[in-house]
Amino acid sequence: MRQRIAVVGAGPAGLAFARVLLRHGHPVTVLERDASRDARPPGGTLDLQTELGQRALEKAGLLAGFHALSRPEGQAMRILAPDGAVLRDWRPRPGERPHPEIDRGHLRDLLLGPLDVRWGHGVTRVEP
Repeated sequence: MRQRIAVVGAGPAGLAFARVLLRHGHPVTVLERDASRDARPPGGTLDLQTELGQRALEKAGLLAGFHALSRPEGQAMRILAPDGAVLRDWRPRPGERPHPEIDRGHLRDLLLGPLDVRWGHGVTRVEP
């Protein structure tokens, strides 16, 4: 039998890590010092790049759910010189969504899923 793993912190990184562990059959408990999932506002939006955040969601088996909740805002990028000359003008190809945005609350709900989260529990020290 596998030992239960504790993940400290129910932010996006901690929850994504816990979901990857759970997907691979590891029993996991998330410890979060906030009193509840709604103890504070979740904040604004996040854009998750393909090679970083989206890769983590793929490893957790949540990429399709992410795409269903995200939106393709801010996909183009233009860099201008001080005189206004265009130095770089980048736009994604049709159908490409390299930096979709998601509301933090929606991402948190997606990541929480079936996780065992102990709200109101922090870690003050670790002893061997």
